[in-house]
Amino acid sequence: MVVTMNMKKLLMGSLAFAAIGASQMIFSYNRATLEFVKKHKTLPDVGVVGRNDLSFASLAGVDFSGAKLSGANFNGADLRGANFSRAELVSSNFSGASLENSIFDDANCYGANFNDAFMDRASFKGAEMANANLSNVSLKNADLSNANLSGSRISCKYARGETYESINIKMTGADFAGANIIHFPFNVDSFERKQCYLRENGALNSHMARAS
Repeated sequence: MVVTMNMKKLLMGSLAFAAIGASQMIFSYNRATLEFVKKHKTLPDVGVVGRNDLSFASLAGVDFSGAKLSGANFNGADLRGANFSRAELVSSNFSGASLENSIFDDANCYGANFNDAFMDRASFKGAEMANANLSNVSLKNADLSNANLSGSRISCKYARGETYESINIKMTGADFAGANIIHFPFNVDSFERKQCYLRENGALNSHMARAS
């Protein structure tokens, strides 16, 4: 019985060590990738395994201005207050990311995925966001002024009774031509008074939720 118990302890210890070792390897690799991106503002060389994976990374307040991060995976990452102004972010993944107070002014987010992202008070002034996925996002007090959202898919998280005015999204000059707009709490008239481009070339395909 003693031998059996010792063997069991030894086996359990070996499994625990293996699990810890694997965890440390994963953490170390993510940390190395993270430091590379923060230092060089670009992804590691093609061929590096997981070179674009920054999912669930802690990057709050990091300056990525002008960075070349197209195709990066920021799924679930903490990017609150991060600066992506003028960055190349084509087809990057920000699904579920925390983007509150972040800056994407003049960034190229063509085809990027922001599904389920928290984007309150984020600034996308002049950003290229054509064909982007903004499904189920939170955009309270966000600034989309002069952004190109043509062909994008947009739906917002908002509580019952909230209105366009209370959510206060700045959209002057934004281009929504051909966008599929769902669950967006604004009145069409007030939306058009913001001088957004809704019907350029008759391409609008939207379903607008009117504010009550």
